[in-house]
Amino acid sequence: MSNDVGQAEKLTMAGLEVDTIEDRFGYLQTVKVAHVASVRPHPDADKLKCCTVSTGEDQVEVVCGAPNVAEGQRVPLASPGTVLPDGREIKSATIRGVASAGMICSQAELALSTDHSGIWVLPDDLPLGASVAEALKLSDHILDIDLTPNRPDCLSLIGGPTFEGILNAIAGLKFVQDALLQRSEHFGPDSIKLAQTGY
Repeated sequence: MSNDVGQAEKLTMAGLEVDTIEDRFGYLQTVKVAHVASVRPHPDADKLKCCTVSTGEDQVEVVCGAPNVAEGQRVPLASPGTVLPDGREIKSATIRGVASAGMICSQAELALSTDHSGIWVLPDDLPLGASVAEALKLSDHILDIDLTPNRPDCLSLIGGPTFEGILNAIAGLKFVQDALLQRSEHFGPDSIKLAQTGY
């Protein structure tokens, strides 16, 4: 993050004011890698299951309706207070008479894929209790730049004097050009990526 702040300062000093810096995966900080310790039928709902889930430090009960949840899995657990990409806030609730303190998430619910067929089963070697963002090294900071009318050159991405060239000259950033033509399997179509030069 400190590197992004330095780049933002360089852009601002060059006349391209950076309004905000946002981590597009910031919401994953409160989604933890958890272990499903046990799974048992819900006493009052055939399609629901009662799961005991542990992050290593805390153990909670979660009611889950996914067909693929099973004992022994590593899963993403959204704690109460987590706000999902669709705007839903996870809260402790009582579901058909059973208390549930969080939600075991699918990839679709975390906006990392369109797969909503079941919960996301994580690799077994991910560290228990770590945030999903940390465990999967998901970090992508977005710099919101306020363009002024005297800089129409910054409205162009490819060809001639472009925003790409300005980013490279001022902040040491460059576009990964192939990303303009590729579809990303996990993070949506046609995303434009920036790479730090000089590493």
